[in-house]
Amino acid sequence: MNPSESVNGIERCPDQSGNDSRDAKHDVNQSAGRRDVDQSPASRAETNRRNATHSTGPITPQGKRRASLNALRHGLTGQTVVLPQDDLAAYQRSSDQFHAELKPKGLLETKAVQIIADTYWRLGRIRAMENNLFALSIEEQEPLSSDPLISSALAQARSLDGRADLLARLSLYEQRLNRSLAQAHAQLKQLQQERAQAEARDLEAAEKICNLKEALNEPWEPEENGFEFSSSHLDAYMRRRQLIREADVFHYNGKLPYRPSRRVTSKPRSRPPIASTAATDNTGISPAPTGSGLQ
Repeated sequence: MNPSESVNGIERCPDQSGNDSRDAKHDVNQSAGRRDVDQSPASRAETNRRNATHSTGPITPQGKRRASLNALRHGLTGQTVVLPQDDLAAYQRSSDQFHAELKPKGLLETKAVQIIADTYWRLGRIRAMENNLFALSIEEQEPLSSDPLISSALAQARSLDGRADLLARLSLYEQRLNRSLAQAHAQLKQLQQERAQAEARDLEAAEKICNLKEALNEPWEPEENGFEFSSSHLDAYMRRRQLIREADVFHYNGKLPYRPSRRVTSKPRSRPPIASTAATDNTGISPAPTGSGLQ
């Protein structure tokens, strides 16, 4: 078979037309690229501004609702936690409460707590959306019964049918957020357990060193050997441990702990006793006590 074909008496190579088309597109792209290069920054900005005026966004009510849903969906699945209509102060208070209650230390624990706070906030937003959808359905529909309770129940049932796709999507988001919340809780618990175990080992070792240094009558600070707590923290830990040991002995054996006796000294009186400092008159004779019978 010849490489060329005869169509209506005209010989044409099959690959040639494809090459011509690709060459034409390449020339168009090159010319467009040259126009962009030739334009000044101000000219390109003006071109972009004119092009932006042609995109007016959704016009129909259905399109506007769809765009609003996209924004809500981004708020649930994207990195942005607080949408413009949310109360930033309320979100910050909620986040601060989680940090105060869970008491994170270090970067990883702080990140885990922030994920927990953000996820709870998003879960609350989903529940608010569901309630708003039901309320909107009730407002949009005509009363189906003279009884307000019956009418409300029927309107909610009808809204499930009309917005089933949206409600299913919200339910899917809620499931994902609950999984993320469980993972963050597990991570925080593991991090805090590991930190507590490491701190307990360090305190026990520091207590032994402190007892040795006291026996040698040598000063010592925990920071000297790389411990990440102060001597006051170590002292509080040692007093607590000693108190627990004494409480165990008393609980099981009924023996009180030994306490060295301390000499109690009375506080100095504010003024001397009256009998020892009785006033005398000019004759050197003390006045007779009241009720002595002397006149």
